[in-house]
Amino acid sequence: GLLDQASLSADGQLLAVTVHHPENNYRAVAVIDKYAQIHTITENLSSNCYWPVWAPIHEKLGQRLSFVCQDAISGRPDIGMWSAEVLKGLDDEVGDAAALDYAADLLTTVSQPAIFEGTMDGLVVRSSPQWSPNGNSLVFGVSTHEEALAGTGMSLLVLPLSGTAYPIYSGSGTSVDWAHFSQASDDQSLLLWERSATGLESTRRGPESQPIRM
Repeated sequence: GLLDQASLSADGQLLAVTVHHPENNYRAVAVIDKYAQIHTITENLSSNCYWPVWAPIHEKLGQRLSFVCQDAISGRPDIGMWSAEVLKGLDDEVGDAAALDYAADLLTTVSQPAIFEGTMDGLVVRSSPQWSPNGNSLVFGVSTHEEALAGTGMSLLVLPLSGTAYPIYSGSGTSVDWAHFSQASDDQSLLLWERSATGLESTRRGPESQPIRM
């Protein structure tokens, strides 16, 4: 297959990539270790997975990887997470990849009462998930299929690892072009640029007014 969307873990020991399988047109997330072994952590026959992003290093939780998976039949998107702890059972010299289960968890399959219809059904994830500096939550953009086709209406959701998602920005005729977390681990501030659908029209009254929000 073809590889892209490479993401290097914070300790520089693992490389996550998206693998494109041309025979079925699906994508899977895989991790390449320092011994050049590739470990596929999502099942490409039942889901289309992409956008791998490593979490900041956590003393207790170790190396964790987030990504997006879209169900092959329903099209429903979910946010997934995988822990590198499963690789600890791998012999450093031999590395019997077939002996291990690399299955990842989907974090949003349970009810999401604070968003849309209380579920991820019918939504499109429109931005790669970003980790908060302390590694306790993820932020990502979603919209309905109609809004995604029109390029409008992207909302930002925060997903705490110990809870369910909730919105922090809701766009109707607007979208979010980028969002950036503060680099301080104890500061959860998020900077975002609110823009019009094309980026050319004003999102508020007045000339060229496209606000930056915190």
